[in-house]
Amino acid sequence: MQNLTPSLYDQRDLLDRARFPRFGGTLSGAATHFGKGANLSCGDEVTLELQVEDRIILQARHLTRGCAICTASADMLCEHLLNTPLEPNAPEIEIAGLSPSRMKCKEVALEAFRDLYSSYE
Repeated sequence: MQNLTPSLYDQRDLLDRARFPRFGGTLSGAATHFGKGANLSCGDEVTLELQVEDRIILQARHLTRGCAICTASADMLCEHLLNTPLEPNAPEIEIAGLSPSRMKCKEVALEAFRDLYSSYE
């Protein structure tokens, strides 16, 4: 079972992840599951790729075209998904000081995960 306790990140973490994503890119043919999310109001887009074997997420990558919050949250989500069972609930990512108007930026990666999971079932 995934740890659904929110992980708290600060603004420094967000900027670092946005500039230097650790899980950005593709799995180069190793992906077994794909999902897409978008924020139509601003144009942010996330494509999530997972390699899953026996319901365990072995690898995770994202292709993100969007703002710093969108990119960082997709990267943080990928990190939290590694070596966990593929289950319908994604881990919650909390970013300290995030204004309510920017919450949708954080949600695009979760939307991509929900899309991925819905095609898995």
